Amino acid sequence: MIGRSDGSDNGHNTERLDDWIRRRLAAMIDSAGLSYEQLATKTNQPYSRIKRLIGGEAQTIDASLACAIAIACDRAPHELYDNSITFRQGRTGVPSIDKMLVAVYNDTSATGIEALQSWATDDYRVLCTAYNASMPLQDMLVDVEPPFYYGDDAASYKGLTLKNEVNMNEIAAKQTGTTKSLTLVDVDVLHDALLWVQYNVSEFYADRHGPNAQRHLIDLVSLEHPISRYRANGRLKPRIRRRFWKELRSGNYDATQFATDWVGYTRNKNI
Repeated sequence: MIGRSDGSDNGHNTERLDDWIRRRLAAMIDSAGLSYEQLATKTNQPYSRIKRLIGGEAQTIDASLACAIAIACDRAPHELYDNSITFRQGRTGVPSIDKMLVAVYNDTSATGIEALQSWATDDYRVLCTAYNASMPLQDMLVDVEPPFYYGDDAASYKGLTLKNEVNMNEIAAKQTGTTKSLTLVDVDVLHDALLWVQYNVSEFYADRHGPNAQRHLIDLVSLEHPISRYRANGRLKPRIRRRFWKELRSGNYDATQFATDWVGYTRNKNI
């Protein structure tokens, strides 16, 4: 039996290495907020194979599958074997908000926003500094005053309603023949009215293996009510009212700097 020490008893209490890896995999998956079905899509592996690995039905650990799962969870494979790294559960400390974030930012639909439709307010708007009147979607754009201040410009921004955002994404998916797979990477609470969300979007072509492209993005998300209200009332369903997104174009990005050019917010600013 291959064993490892947990470091608390001078090596006398050991655990089977494969059981330890399974436990680490389960914690990693929980921290990423992914279901086995989502992992199957992201790894291009059968659901049953993933379930057997994590559940212990497989007699041996498939290292290639374990590494694929780590990558799908947006983790480096070596983190799986590093006992100094812990995988925390929960993102904001508010269970209802964490549930919403996991659902919205691990979407695997063709449009990438199917789940969002269940968590958006009636007056939801999506904003981006790239939206302007010269774009093909100019007839769909509406003026939106964001709930946060961007740089030195207090003017309203151009945004899309949920209906038009869905329509645009459906058209794009049909034209390119792609489906999307989102992976939630990280979340910070900037203040009681604003969330900072980092996520990746992988785009898959039906006639190709593996993702054709991967994009790194961040959203500034404003909810229908202050975060403190959801913390006080666990039965109140959080809904997204404003979503301000930005794509990160650098391949070697520094996740600590993503939000610094937005209204002076940094990831270290908490409630």
